[in-house]
Amino acid sequence: MNVQLDAVRAKLPPGFRIEMGGSIEESAKNGKAIGAVVPLMLVGVITLLMIQLQSISRTVIVLLTAPLGLIGVALALLVFQVPFGFVANLALSRWPA
Repeated sequence: MNVQLDAVRAKLPPGFRIEMGGSIEESAKNGKAIGAVVPLMLVGVITLLMIQLQSISRTVIVLLTAPLGLIGVALALLVFQVPFGFVANLALSRWPA
């Protein structure tokens, strides 16, 4: 998207500018906030799985089957023609918690 914007920016007269804003800007800010806590969340989820399942091998099996949920997320977004926006990103980043 920046490549298209750069082409438009180059044609602007001096003193004018175009900047990202609105929902795109907010989505980028929210994405950074979520990304900051994802590593801590993953450590917590893995620790809780190990405590509950009392086995590293069972935990590994659960973690290896978890990506199958991505198929369901992708299909649901396609079927309902919903963009992968902030809410879907938030739900996916909390998953499999």
